[in-house]
Amino acid sequence: MKLIKESYLVALDSAIIGDISHAFYHKDDSKRKKARLTLKEFYKTGAVPVITWHHIEELIAHRNNKLVSQSIRFLQQLPFVCVLKDFQKPQLIGSIIDIDATEIDTVLNGIGNSISNVVVNTKEKLFRFCSGSDLFHAYEDNINILREIVFVQSERKKEIASISRAQSTRSGKPKISDLHKGLLRSPEEAKAELKIMQKKLEVELRKKGDKKLKDAGKTAADFINSVICSGNSMYQAKGDVVERFLKSFNISPNEIKNFKTFDQIEYLAIYKKRLDVIARKFDDSKRSKVLMIREENCPSWLLWRELHKIRCKAERASGSDLYDSYLACLSYYVDLTVVDKRTHE
Repeated sequence: MKLIKESYLVALDSAIIGDISHAFYHKDDSKRKKARLTLKEFYKTGAVPVITWHHIEELIAHRNNKLVSQSIRFLQQLPFVCVLKDFQKPQLIGSIIDIDATEIDTVLNGIGNSISNVVVNTKEKLFRFCSGSDLFHAYEDNINILREIVFVQSERKKEIASISRAQSTRSGKPKISDLHKGLLRSPEEAKAELKIMQKKLEVELRKKGDKKLKDAGKTAADFINSVICSGNSMYQAKGDVVERFLKSFNISPNEIKNFKTFDQIEYLAIYKKRLDVIARKFDDSKRSKVLMIREENCPSWLLWRELHKIRCKAERASGSDLYDSYLACLSYYVDLTVVDKRTHE
């Protein structure tokens, strides 16, 4: 009697999917046979590949049209896949934001009073199953348009990853006490300091930013200009320096009363911005409640934050690090997560 193996969910790194798909249609017959055997053995063990929008993004962001076509054809011929659902439109492929939204919805519905409960109850709502041929039904007529959008987003991710690692944007190791003692510079003094910072940032982006970053000079200039614009609103606000500074990140003084390091403020600011994006997934009646969710209630955020702290120590930034950190959040919800070497380390 033939035993039926229990299925289990596997989140593969996008690069692995790309490598197998390339070999699957390779002109070398031995490579094609090896790829087909690999896929056969994969399913034979009961494994089911998990597909998210981040996988699709990375695969269609390749500039080589032939490789993109092969990757899509490869996914379409898969017999069975597990798809991360879009929070608002389950028929579409979801991203990390949809995981975040589902986690928060679990908390708002009162069925997640601990991290483990949030994970267990979130997992029940995250996935749908379909054949590979059904995977692209909602996208196949617009793949070229999506690729153009992804090209722009891909460049933006290289900039974000590179700037977030930069040490030239930091003034030593500031303390919480420094914020309370600080004085607001005049707009002229601030702009002069930022222009010096811009030159240092440009040099650092060339040395340690993503190797494929198109224009380090423009990236540095655009970032500093955004800081100047943000600073102008702080000058126009009322209150002391601390209140003005925190208000620019939508943080209240009460929220940092137990903080010990400046890094805590930085990550809270990122978290607040992330909540703002997630809140757009909810209807008006829930958006204000979403913005009140605490960090410790969001498993994917906690994992992303710790990965980011480690990645900041890397010798060189890469735009793909953002995708890798997103996909790593699947480790809560699948049975096996295969990540790249840097994420593993």
